[in-house]
Amino acid sequence: MRVACLFAACLVLATVATPGIAASNEAPLADAGLDQNVTRGTTVYLDAGGSRDPDGAVERYRWTVAAESGDATNATTTQCRSCQQTTFQAEATGTYRVTLEVTDDDGATATDTLYVTVKPGDPPAASLAGPTETTTGDPARFTADASAGSAPLDRLRWRVDGEHVATKTVSGDAESATRTVHFPTPGTHTVSVTAIDADGQRDSAETSTTVVEVADTVPTGASPPETPEDADVVGPKVVTGRGELTAEYELTNDVSGTWHQDDRHVATGSGTSRSFTAGVHELYAAIDGGVATFPDGSRTVVADPAPELTTVEVEDSSVVPVTVDATDDYENLYTVTVNVDGEPAETLTTDDLGGRVNGDRLTATTHLESLEPGNHTITVRARDARGQTDVAIRTVEVPGPPEVLSAGFVQDGPLDQYHPRIDESRYTATYRVKVDLNGVEPEQLGLKINIPGVEWKSNITSTSQKEGLLLLERSAYRGEILPISGSSRVTWRIDDYYNQTSDTVPVTLAPPEVYLETIDPQREHDALRGITFDARRSFDPDGTSVEYHWSGLDASKEQSRVTLSASSIVRLQLVDQQQQSTNSSYLLDWFAPELADAKIEDNGPFYPNETVPITITSERYYLTKETYNESLSFNIRPEHGSVVNRTLHKEKPGRVDDPDPEGRGRRHQWKIEVPAKAFRDGAINVSSYPTAHPHVEYNITVPQPTVYASAYSEVTDISTSISYLVERPRYTVKHTTSEQVRDDLLDAGYEVRRVDDAGHAYGLEKYVKTDPVEYDVDSRRFYEPERQQFFLESNPEWSANGTTTETQTWTTMENEWRSDRGGAGTFTGDTRRKQVRDAEYRTEKEFRYETTETYETTETYEDTYTTTEQEIKLQEKCGMFGCRIYRTTVSTTETHTVTRTREVTRSRTVYKTYWSTRPRSHTHEYTGDLRRVTVREPEYERQYEYEVERQHSETRRVYLAEHRTLVDPASYEWQSWKTVQSQFQAESAASSANVRISSVEPNKRWTLRKQAGTETARASSRRAGGRVLKTFGRGNVTLTKYFAREDTKQLPEMESREVYRTVEYTGTGMVNIGTVKGILTQKSEEKYGE
Repeated sequence: MRVACLFAACLVLATVATPGIAASNEAPLADAGLDQNVTRGTTVYLDAGGSRDPDGAVERYRWTVAAESGDATNATTTQCRSCQQTTFQAEATGTYRVTLEVTDDDGATATDTLYVTVKPGDPPAASLAGPTETTTGDPARFTADASAGSAPLDRLRWRVDGEHVATKTVSGDAESATRTVHFPTPGTHTVSVTAIDADGQRDSAETSTTVVEVADTVPTGASPPETPEDADVVGPKVVTGRGELTAEYELTNDVSGTWHQDDRHVATGSGTSRSFTAGVHELYAAIDGGVATFPDGSRTVVADPAPELTTVEVEDSSVVPVTVDATDDYENLYTVTVNVDGEPAETLTTDDLGGRVNGDRLTATTHLESLEPGNHTITVRARDARGQTDVAIRTVEVPGPPEVLSAGFVQDGPLDQYHPRIDESRYTATYRVKVDLNGVEPEQLGLKINIPGVEWKSNITSTSQKEGLLLLERSAYRGEILPISGSSRVTWRIDDYYNQTSDTVPVTLAPPEVYLETIDPQREHDALRGITFDARRSFDPDGTSVEYHWSGLDASKEQSRVTLSASSIVRLQLVDQQQQSTNSSYLLDWFAPELADAKIEDNGPFYPNETVPITITSERYYLTKETYNESLSFNIRPEHGSVVNRTLHKEKPGRVDDPDPEGRGRRHQWKIEVPAKAFRDGAINVSSYPTAHPHVEYNITVPQPTVYASAYSEVTDISTSISYLVERPRYTVKHTTSEQVRDDLLDAGYEVRRVDDAGHAYGLEKYVKTDPVEYDVDSRRFYEPERQQFFLESNPEWSANGTTTETQTWTTMENEWRSDRGGAGTFTGDTRRKQVRDAEYRTEKEFRYETTETYETTETYEDTYTTTEQEIKLQEKCGMFGCRIYRTTVSTTETHTVTRTREVTRSRTVYKTYWSTRPRSHTHEYTGDLRRVTVREPEYERQYEYEVERQHSETRRVYLAEHRTLVDPASYEWQSWKTVQSQFQAESAASSANVRISSVEPNKRWTLRKQAGTETARASSRRAGGRVLKTFGRGNVTLTKYFAREDTKQLPEMESREVYRTVEYTGTGMVNIGTVKGILTQKSEEKYGE
């Protein structure tokens, strides 16, 4: 009976009730509680008190907290994983998935999941102080103070007049920073600072400063200065793009000056080309008597490079993780969008909590759920505030779902109950589950095989097969006559997939087992009376006694030993107490002669690689009937070597006074050959056995021969061969008759190797339309065919122009319930508990049967016994001679009766009942009572309400009519069509009215080649050309090996034999032949010479 290991993915296995056994265990109900919304740093309280077991008690709890989204990218642990109530700290923003698994007192499990959404807490606070008035060009000092809220500070961002000028990285709970600003132009200017914490929350402070121009003073008596030549800087104030950011700038009015960038002199002249790093730069030109700025008076150039996706990683998985790292050197990264097959799936912004934002970077990992199995295209696009983008495209393969191909017991049954003396395949039931993984990792599956109520069951074994198949097995057996039931459930932790199966294999009474032994005598002459067989080792696996029914001779049912008669062939039928029987084959099928002698034919000694010839002789045996020889079948089994010959020797008829006058004696001889080296590992055994029953053996040990041991060896000859691994050029060869193709190949690096004549090329021209006919077309549209038909009948100059369709599209918002959170749409915040599978029940009947039971009781009985008392009395007796005194003994016997009690064992007839779908026996009667047993509890799931935008469209058919007025007729001309290489093809094409032969030119065929790499090959000489990569040497060595007998090492007793071996050498590059031969000779001496 083989027990198959059933496999269940995320498998919570419900035990299936066996007919005639108590009802199955009901799985517990897990309740992790409702979803929670908390702020960062909060202690989250978990309570599994709502969990229960309908038919027992919950024994164990197990909490698991996993990261779901946002900054919560790493799992955390609860304060107590196995407690009913526990807590954990929500240290990061995002969503945590909390899973509760409960186990009841029968080992069944159930799970429930809640989600904890962690939102940011209090934002940081920022303040800014600075001068309210300053002059152009003077430094103005501003001081910013920032304090953290719930999350630590991350950075301070400075802006002047709305333009980002600097970012400072900070940390901790408070920070103070200063910045000096130069204002080049008068007017009111603003300075702001933004404090941003680790969660991306921010607070800004702003102050205004009035900037006035420095007054020019003219000394008394001096003449006013000359008015400088006026000029402006012309060029882009914002430079964008990828790579090096450059721009051209010029001065108006043909004015020249010296150019200054970020307080450095960088060029002279009326124009300059400038390169910028990301950020805000100062650019102006000093001209005669003044400074040239941009027309609006500013000197600021903003260099804003496009964002860059430095990392986009996806993984083939059921829930696809997409890891994105986007950078922006100007720190104005705005969004990162993730599209799946062209449809938006996720949008991350620097204001969201979906990733880690450092001003110039957004790093996030999002998980794409509910993707259909198969290949999908993932498009990631990073966009900055100016609309610049960077795009990366990846392809991902979503595995699954797994598919259970088969599940159930391998054996159809019926099986036997366990017994140590029968083969295990007869009582072992194997539950096997075969799963096609479809790309799913086995670790993502939960699986369980349950086989309840058995005496033994194995662990579940898992075997991975080719082509993504997983095989699970579990075995069990029973020690009683009851069916073996098993069940399994395979679930996929990533999805709602599960497969639950159950199966039953019957266990029935087993027939008795026949086991016969041959009893001596079988080799003495007085054994002519027949061979004796003994069946007393036969047995009933069900434990009852057996009867021996012999056919062919007169024997009782209790007689286990019989002697083979001379008149018939004897068989045995074994019958147990359940009247089951087993018929043996002929008794002679159990016979094999014992082995009498094992003799080595050659005295040796033997070399280790030789074979030792051995003769095996059996004991002489006698059969009382000649035809018995036809029923014999036996063999011998050597541990080493093989049987090369077998001979039957028959006894010759003797004299009348010979104990075997009819010559019925038989013996067998086998010639076997055993490798001599096998004797060095110990004694060699040979056994005879009946062919039909190979477990019955008669053994004999082969004598130990003398085997040579290796003494020493010497190299007597060596021949060498040398080859080379050569690298040669590998070419791609092309053939063409087209000069254009030839020129293209020459441009691609090919060279002409050969030019051949290839006949003639025939040029063909075709008469084609160059200008189409031109019509003035009027059209009408109708939505009913009857209206079109009426219009055409009323206007014969119009004609029908077929039909077309037009589609009207509109959008609605709809609500739907989902079994998981994710996908398109907006979560409304409402959840519900929904029954997704009905309960299953089974109706069982009550059956009654009559049985006899024994019991202990006390009974009262009367016990009668007698007592005898003796009394010596003196009596006087008088006679004629006088009186005398003498003694006499008087006995008194009394009978007594007493009442006693004793413990006795009695039997009585009782009725017992049980519940099942069918009776265990035809003698069991139905009582008329029914009951309903739960096979499977109803299943529920938590569902989430989403508001989803739905696209609707309506298509209707449009019937067209048109009216054409000729404006310009079509134009035709002869144009070059194609070139053919065959005169027959050319003339056949020219037979058409619109084709003609325009030219006949001689044709050439060019053969070109281009080196496409190199290839390696094995060459036997250097004449093959190419670069030698390796040199190979091979030496064929002739050894003379000297052997000595085990018991001597003296030289006169030694023998020699030639053997052949090989040594090899591999060297890098070209190695001289003489060097190779020398190395091979040295290696052969070192390895084989002694």
